Amino acid sequence: MNSIELLKKYLHDYLIEKDGNIETGDLVEMRKDAKELGLDERQLSKLLQEVDSSINWEFIHKEKEEAQARESELKKAVEIQKTYEKNAGETLQFIIDQCAKDKVFDSTEIRVFFETSDELNQDENNSARLLKTYFEKNNYIPLTTPKGVSLRATLQSTDWHKDSLPLPPPPPPPPFPRKQAIVGTILALSVGLGLIYFLWLKPFLKDQSATKMYSISNGLILRSSKQSGADFNKLQTLPYGTEVLVYENSGDWASVKANSQEGFVSSQFILDKKGFSELNGVFGDNDSKETIATVKCRKALLDYVTRKNIMGKIDPEIQNELYGAIQTKEVWQLFSKGKTVKPNTVIYPRVFNSNAKFTDFGFLIKNIATNQRKFVLYTFKEDETPIFIYEADASEYGDIKSVQKIFVNGEFIYDVTYKY
Repeated sequence: MNSIELLKKYLHDYLIEKDGNIETGDLVEMRKDAKELGLDERQLSKLLQEVDSSINWEFIHKEKEEAQARESELKKAVEIQKTYEKNAGETLQFIIDQCAKDKVFDSTEIRVFFETSDELNQDENNSARLLKTYFEKNNYIPLTTPKGVSLRATLQSTDWHKDSLPLPPPPPPPPFPRKQAIVGTILALSVGLGLIYFLWLKPFLKDQSATKMYSISNGLILRSSKQSGADFNKLQTLPYGTEVLVYENSGDWASVKANSQEGFVSSQFILDKKGFSELNGVFGDNDSKETIATVKCRKALLDYVTRKNIMGKIDPEIQNELYGAIQTKEVWQLFSKGKTVKPNTVIYPRVFNSNAKFTDFGFLIKNIATNQRKFVLYTFKEDETPIFIYEADASEYGDIKSVQKIFVNGEFIYDVTYKY
């Protein structure tokens, strides 16, 4: 490679490193190098323009943005992982596993690995060997470390990468003695039975002993870990009414299986078959399900029918399954208009406490045998627990236009204005 080509390569690498921005000090050095090669300032400027034009800046910028995005995602994942792992070695192995998913190990991600190692006060050589072990195991081997250069520096450089090595040819199979055939058959049967047990029978028995529960949220998230508010652990979104097999339900989280996938869901968003059937029976139409979309309001409906010893419309076969007999309770249901229609049979005022965290929940519920209607009002605690406040007879027709809290005869009542 002649001197001009070397200068062009230097300019090419420098422009990429500086993102096309040439600093004054480096420009002076460039002029000296160009002068030694017999190039004047005009020829140097022309050479710079030529090199700049040869660079695919769109590709370079996209590559940098992707590297920065991977670094950012990796750092977020590492911070989360630190709170769960018991020791530093597991955290460093977690970083390797994260990078291995897309098989990209650029210098930026390797730098994050060593920075995390430093934060965890790990021995630099031990951490470097942990990373090198992965590369060697997958035929992705760095060049031999130059004398006087640390393994960490070699791994963080950008010029150690090699293509994956081809797999060596398999050795010839050793002779298989006849007397081992019986032993091999017995072992194969043992392994086969073991696989049947662990891969089919054990999961089957686990599912058979699980409790069936149902989502009461329009978008219950199945997660791979017990952490809400994150995207990295989302597995799938479960619509209202999805059946989940609950293996363990304690505290805020339940260990479940839904749509053949295991994970964790928030315990407050699922009900057993009895609770779900009683809640679902209160909805008189699909509009009422869409209008009353929050879990806390749906739990308020369930609290009301339980409190009043009434029920929604439940299939007789399910009644026999749940209660052992057909029920004789009064059947009440809620019928609403579309979610955006106002006035409606549902309203969300703020009348009980104007400073409350949540709005109140008012609704009209109807006895489907007599057409009698009642207005019911709930408010909510800070943890979204529903609190029954008020009920009153309502006219047979009309929608709720407004609700006001007034003081009458020494007590507060709630005056409802209807639109007919």
